[in-house]
Amino acid sequence: MREASDIAGCFSSRVRHLLHLHVARECKKNRLRQCFTNDQQNMVEEGRMLIEYVTMNAIAIRKILKKYDKVHCSINGKNFKSKMRSEHIELLQSPC
Repeated sequence: MREASDIAGCFSSRVRHLLHLHVARECKKNRLRQCFTNDQQNMVEEGRMLIEYVTMNAIAIRKILKKYDKVHCSINGKNFKSKMRSEHIELLQSPC
């Protein structure tokens, strides 16, 4: 659980950082427009990559837990998913 919480925290902090850069950039847009065009493209690409990575991980974790429950005839995976959701760890939800 702690590892999942750490991963979710890492993604949240990175997304907050990207949003902060985006908001700050909007304020400086008129003055420094040409200096940051390449940097803005990099930021957009990093955001897309983060969303794609989170989506793939959410799908993979759901499939692994479902397969675990099926193979072992248990509900441990389902219980783990519900426990993570109850603790508001959004690792299992894709951002799209």
